[in-house]
Amino acid sequence: MDHKIITMAAVSTASMLTGLPNATAQETTTPVATPAPAARVTASSPSTGTPVTYQPAPGAGPEITGVAGLFTWGPIQGHPHLTYRFVYGDGIQARPGATYKTAINEISPGIAFNLGDRWRLDYTPTLRFYSNDKFKDKTDHQVFFGGAVPYGDWVFGLQQSYAATSGTLVETARQTDQESFNTGLDASYRLGTKTSLDFGVNQHVRLASDYPDVWEWSTMEWIGYEFNKRLSGGLGVGAGYADVEYGTDMTYEQVQARVVWRPMDKVSLEAHGGPEIRQFLDSDLSDQVSPVFGGSVSYKPFDVTTLSVGFNRSVGASYFQNQVTEGTSVNVGLRQRLLGKMDLSVGGGYRWTDYKSTVGEWSTSRSDDGGNVSVQLGIGFLKRGRFAVFYYHSENSSSAQNYTYTSDQVGFSVSYAW
Repeated sequence: MDHKIITMAAVSTASMLTGLPNATAQETTTPVATPAPAARVTASSPSTGTPVTYQPAPGAGPEITGVAGLFTWGPIQGHPHLTYRFVYGDGIQARPGATYKTAINEISPGIAFNLGDRWRLDYTPTLRFYSNDKFKDKTDHQVFFGGAVPYGDWVFGLQQSYAATSGTLVETARQTDQESFNTGLDASYRLGTKTSLDFGVNQHVRLASDYPDVWEWSTMEWIGYEFNKRLSGGLGVGAGYADVEYGTDMTYEQVQARVVWRPMDKVSLEAHGGPEIRQFLDSDLSDQVSPVFGGSVSYKPFDVTTLSVGFNRSVGASYFQNQVTEGTSVNVGLRQRLLGKMDLSVGGGYRWTDYKSTVGEWSTSRSDDGGNVSVQLGIGFLKRGRFAVFYYHSENSSSAQNYTYTSDQVGFSVSYAW
């Protein structure tokens, strides 16, 4: 069937206005003074893969929030930003079963626009050059637009993101050209001082070269309640439909519960989860019930120290025909400020992925498990610049031939934002 990409969107409405915690480990240290809109916990989405090469944590670049832009046109402020990154690694896959050593040079010039107080637009291309001719030099693109608008007791959010990437993925064991579009619309309504209603609709599109395209639409609705200043919770129901280009289309329904708890000023917890029932169209396979969940715990013993743990389990369309992936992951992290100028980030994670057949019987055709460890030391310069060095180890063990690898990578990055 023909598809048109819907370009209106949203997922993080009230977080832009109130700074409420999101469902990621990096953002759960905010007090629970007001219930977080749970609509941004989406029902499902197709995975865009796990990169083999090191990816810096969100927020690792220079901070530009709250400072004047290099360009100003009335309410619009422009913030150019530039990053250079060098990576040298071994065990990087060019195709299944073939790993090589290579140096990677990346240049990422970009610009972010603050459009008044509530809207933001960012575009960042990344030019990537490999020293080993087994890999293809490519240019990636990332675009984000989003914001939120209050109207009486309502808050409406709009968000759109686009990414064109070409890195090596654990799932495919090769460089994989793909485009992803994430769109949606959400709304939050306050029913008095304790209760809120949250509504969210989302579209996720994954267009991958040499693999089936996936178009997915989902909705998730929540009722939330603030028990006290430190504890809030909610119940949500959702449903979705995945249209797979080559393979089995799917529908699914979810029921989830959510809790946001801050037992003390230095500790915060967010968790959500419940059962998912998934149907496989044009297949004799019976409905499958799977647990889905996610969340994080953050502990900040000192102003300069943050410890975090995150966990997630999801089900989604695979890169391979007539398959879904059931993935579970856990990660831990430490961020430490040193000597008032430097910052140390240490992280690690482990994941388990099963590839399940959607035709015939519910059997596992491939099982992967693997982990990663990273260490990064950074220092700021000239107020808006940052220099960092890093080490990264990643590995994957697979029941399928040629999808196992071990990689060690070292490198540095220099970034500046105006």
